[in-house]
Amino acid sequence: MTARANSIKKKIQSIDFAISLLEKERRLLRKDLYVEKWENNPFAHDKQMRKTAEFFYDLNYFIFDVNKAEPNSDNFEYNLAKKIWSCYPIGKPFVKELCEAKDPFVYRLESEEKSTLIMLCQAMSTQGWLEFTPFKTGVEIIPKLTGSNKCFLKGVWMESANRYLINKTLHSFANEKKVKSCNVFWNVKLKEIGSEENASCDMELDIVVELDGRFYIFETKSGAIDFKKMTKMANLFDTEKSRFILCNSDENQSSKLYSPTHLLIPLPQLEKQLKDILTKDFPNESIMTA
Repeated sequence: MTARANSIKKKIQSIDFAISLLEKERRLLRKDLYVEKWENNPFAHDKQMRKTAEFFYDLNYFIFDVNKAEPNSDNFEYNLAKKIWSCYPIGKPFVKELCEAKDPFVYRLESEEKSTLIMLCQAMSTQGWLEFTPFKTGVEIIPKLTGSNKCFLKGVWMESANRYLINKTLHSFANEKKVKSCNVFWNVKLKEIGSEENASCDMELDIVVELDGRFYIFETKSGAIDFKKMTKMANLFDTEKSRFILCNSDENQSSKLYSPTHLLIPLPQLEKQLKDILTKDFPNESIMTA
């Protein structure tokens, strides 16, 4: 690299640094300008939500809406997602073929795998999603999917499975480490401070976890990934006290297409990798939250 090129590179770095300082100052000024709205934000005074609301407020966002409760035990779609996940090597390709089928088809499996497929078919048939007839080497399927059913099976089920896996791993870790503050929120809608007043949100996050004052933001993608958008989100949410974790359904997806510094985790590896991340973030044997 020539001396002139080095000089230009240093100037660009200096300008980038100056821009980052100005952005930080702008965020602080906006927060001061909209402090009254912060005081009137219901999540700022919610005991369970306050830490999370403060975290997003520091990043220039108000929480606009959120789901806090897990689906109850008789929620069909949530339970179906857990069933598909429990037999992922069989369930994933079957669900894909079911969504693509316009006519009856035969799904062939080894005899020892057929009982697992029948379990899935029985669950979906109770809701009228399909009709099925088992035979010696497989199952005959008559698809009955509607638009919303198909949408769920095309990808939404993975978000539900992801939420299940995150809850399972987090609560196991929290009990082991004696963590008192462990909250999982989903479909978190954010409004940028100072943005136009309207009913829509500026950003929606699949899952946000608050664990003893640290934060984990999860996005789940079952199809093509907009790496530019995900990198932008990761740059915002990867901080000293938070991590942005992108989960995807493709075990062969290269993280190099995303970023060498941000986390891209295939769903089948989520439990193990999330536990490794938590162990790194909380190295002490016991964490007690005041």
